[in-house]
Amino acid sequence: MPKRKIQQVFHEKNELKKKWENSWHNFLKKETYLTFHEKDQFITELDYLLKYPRIYWFRLKDFLKIRKHKKELHYTKRKIIEYNEEFIARRLKDYDSFFEGTDDGLKYPLDIDQRIAIIRDLI
Repeated sequence: MPKRKIQQVFHEKNELKKKWENSWHNFLKKETYLTFHEKDQFITELDYLLKYPRIYWFRLKDFLKIRKHKKELHYTKRKIIEYNEEFIARRLKDYDSFFEGTDDGLKYPLDIDQRIAIIRDLI
């Protein structure tokens, strides 16, 4: 593969990665539950960014850059997949007194399913 084409592909992917990271950071600022549609969109875009033409065509220096780029994206993909679990765990901890009923004087605390339903619905 010609050097010019290699540089073009890497440059395009890098620009798309920056745009994707910007949209992910904007989502994180909302501090909300990640819906199925949003999660699917983020992961679909990541999967596109992970695809390169036959990587063995690239020169060693370019190959190493691409490998680092892909490693970062795989890590990010895992974080997106785990995001909701971490979000729910954080909210369960932060709003424990609310769920236990101590804030509102409830007679019985909410069970775990009720708590998770409330967290998911606060979108």
